[in-house]
Amino acid sequence: MLQLPMTIKDITVNVTINFNNITVEKDKLDSRAIGLEASDVVVDRTNIKSLRNDEYYSKNHQALTNIIRKNINYSNRTLTNIKVTTKKYKDSDFYDVYYLPLPPFATNPITDYIYGALVNSIRLSTPDLEKKVYLDLHKVGFDNLISKDFLNHLLTLKNNFLDPYILEEKIRKDGYGSQLEVLDFLNSLNYEIDNDDFIVTSEIDNVINFLSRDSKEGRKLANYKNMAMSNYESYLALGTFNNIVYNRPLAWPSLSLDQQKTLRLKLNSKRNVA
Repeated sequence: MLQLPMTIKDITVNVTINFNNITVEKDKLDSRAIGLEASDVVVDRTNIKSLRNDEYYSKNHQALTNIIRKNINYSNRTLTNIKVTTKKYKDSDFYDVYYLPLPPFATNPITDYIYGALVNSIRLSTPDLEKKVYLDLHKVGFDNLISKDFLNHLLTLKNNFLDPYILEEKIRKDGYGSQLEVLDFLNSLNYEIDNDDFIVTSEIDNVINFLSRDSKEGRKLANYKNMAMSNYESYLALGTFNNIVYNRPLAWPSLSLDQQKTLRLKLNSKRNVA
């Protein structure tokens, strides 16, 4: 699974990101006879065999998206998804098969990274043990693409072009089509927050102090905290972008009432201890 850590004041949440409208076939037999094995990617009738046992594609998400795209005939309207198999279940010859949407037609470093990361998070997971991949928006170049200068330019355009269709056309003509591609791709995904995906931020600080920032575990957790803080800044920028273009906030999930109650209990407990 792909997770986006975000620190929002007193809490840190891990937003789980996935494709929308996924179809999954459970407990499929590993069948080498038909050329479909565990951790495979199949486009139409083409099995991308070069992905097998190749760590390059496992670590380079953009390259994975590119090789999938190269095997797609976008003019074939009947082709609407790719097949991706997971690793095998523990001690068995069975795996799950996911039917996933095609990557966007246009190449884009950010959307290609996120699409490939989502595919890899499925392809490299054991069905009963999902692989967690954290998304650091700063590292993939989000801050440079959705910058303050870009948002200020957008506000100027908005004041001159109120019609949303004309505004989008003007944004593209000004050379900012990549930003619209990122926004539209992120809006096409599914976002969820489970009960185990939010914690009180002060708990992270306490663990970091206990471990020592100089230890390997302390540095790792400190990097996670910095990523979560940076991701929230990117989220705010993305929300501003979405509001300017589409006149609405991002349709990302908020904590449920039960989650909010649990969180309030945690926060009150921390304050009482302090």
